[in-house]
Amino acid sequence: MNFGISEFSIIPVRKDPSHLTGMTTQILFGERFRIIDQIKEWAYIELLFDDSHGWVENSSIKELNREEYNILTDNKPVILPGISVAQSTDLPLLSEITLMPGSEIYGLTREKNGFSFMGKTYKLDHSLETKSGTTRNNIIETAKTYMNSPYLWGGKSPCGTDCAGYVQMVYKINGISLPRDVEEQPGKGITLSFVEEAQPGDLAFFDDDRDQIKHVGLLLEKNRIIHASDTVRIDKFDHQGIYREESGQYTHKLRVVKRIL
Repeated sequence: MNFGISEFSIIPVRKDPSHLTGMTTQILFGERFRIIDQIKEWAYIELLFDDSHGWVENSSIKELNREEYNILTDNKPVILPGISVAQSTDLPLLSEITLMPGSEIYGLTREKNGFSFMGKTYKLDHSLETKSGTTRNNIIETAKTYMNSPYLWGGKSPCGTDCAGYVQMVYKINGISLPRDVEEQPGKGITLSFVEEAQPGDLAFFDDDRDQIKHVGLLLEKNRIIHASDTVRIDKFDHQGIYREESGQYTHKLRVVKRIL
């Protein structure tokens, strides 16, 4: 079985081997994946981080040999907490790449603003400090950096995200892994018996008209919730669900609240 890694800011992963089909997820810079099958100009891959899968163009793949894969596996990456610009310092060609939050950085230098990746050296536009630990305050702080990001099915970056990709990246940046699909995320954590037990950073899941979980958001203080719906936005939250003040109605019906921390 072959492996690959993303050298691009974002690689779209599609349901079928065609640009005409929907996006199921994205691969961010530094994320590794298994190459399960290849047909013509497309490859069927599975992300190592969350086991999500789909089709990507062969031209977007950087394949890893066994030595490269082992080196990366033996070295834990730093998860990028926010949008950054990395400039290649290799001569004669200098180039820049915009990196999304949740990207995986290998080979960080002692100065914490340079790194080596797949034989290339880069310098970030700021010093990269690793988080001291997973706290509710850190999670809330990260969640709010995505405010007003547009909704994008299959997305997981501030350039466009869906609800599950959004909470997955917020938790990834803070050292916790969640599944990619909203239907699988409730399998993590502890179920709370009452909404009143919820704390900022807990996750709330919501049903559609067929009583299937189709939405997730991250709880804030003062009975509010931040979630990706049209955009990443903040709304009121109670035991019934999400209440949107401008329309004067509930938009999502509460199913369950989970404590992940």
